[in-house]
Amino acid sequence: MTRFFVYNMRMFDEKVFFDRYAKELGLEFGYTEEPPSMDNYRLAEGYDAISIITSKIDPELMDAFRSVGVRMIGTRTIGFDHIDIAHAKETGMIVTNVTYEPIGVAEYTVLLMLMVSRNIKKIEARNLANDFRLNGMLGRSLGELKVGIVGTGRIGLKVLETLSGFGCETYYCNRSPSPAADKLAHRVGFDELLETCDIVSIHVELNGETYHMFNSSVFEKMKDDAVLINTARGAIVDTEALIEALESGSIGGAGIDVVEDEFSFYYYDCSGTEISNPYMERLRAMDNVVLTHHMAFYCETSVRGMAVGCMEAIKAMGEGKDIPHRLARIGTGSWGM
Repeated sequence: MTRFFVYNMRMFDEKVFFDRYAKELGLEFGYTEEPPSMDNYRLAEGYDAISIITSKIDPELMDAFRSVGVRMIGTRTIGFDHIDIAHAKETGMIVTNVTYEPIGVAEYTVLLMLMVSRNIKKIEARNLANDFRLNGMLGRSLGELKVGIVGTGRIGLKVLETLSGFGCETYYCNRSPSPAADKLAHRVGFDELLETCDIVSIHVELNGETYHMFNSSVFEKMKDDAVLINTARGAIVDTEALIEALESGSIGGAGIDVVEDEFSFYYYDCSGTEISNPYMERLRAMDNVVLTHHMAFYCETSVRGMAVGCMEAIKAMGEGKDIPHRLARIGTGSWGM
């Protein structure tokens, strides 16, 4: 029987799915609520695979897991920038990610569009202060805006489908053609999308090509009242450049669910401690920015899919079958998530 060890097990939502589906798939697992580290890698000794979330797996830690017999690292996330994939390929470590129904992220993306466009952060602040004036609170109807989607993989496409009910004019850019997206939006080049759209939403993977894809030169091309939405990965956006663009009025607002260098504190109780991230307080202080802590994925459908997807890959590895979502086999044909 294939055995795997789960790090960062969340007892309040994940464990019920691991208990149920490991039994169905004929797998055996151990777990800890702690993240993987050089202090606890030996917990995985005797296991064939480990399951992680967003904890950083550098070459030293990966080699430590290999030394105790781990052959596979499965991340319960779509993104995988926290794992040194190049070192995994060099050493033969199998690495997988997951996919899950995109509706949760798509709905949350549209939620951020609505919150920023309708000034919800300003409204909430005034409401708490018993200031019920209308001046300065005038919002924009999503149906009257032009919305651009950068990257039309499963999530980007689902965002376009979700937007179709609002009646807004939609555009998309993607490195490769998308017949499905063509039915929902106008395909344009990146620069044209930036210059045309009132809202620009990011749905690409983070890799060497997309790192800081959104930088100062990009923000200069956007409308001065445009809104940036990011539910993908923080480092796709040069956050310092974004803050400067917001402060200078080069763009009008942002809905941000991810931020650079978030992995050391997101999903942990950091109340009473000082967060070292240089961007958080500056973004929080802006009344035209809605900042949430990587929550777009977080609904029951996605959590179940993340657990099951990871276990299905582990089962395939144990049976010597083709492993789904094996990252070493990812091609370079498309941007989209």
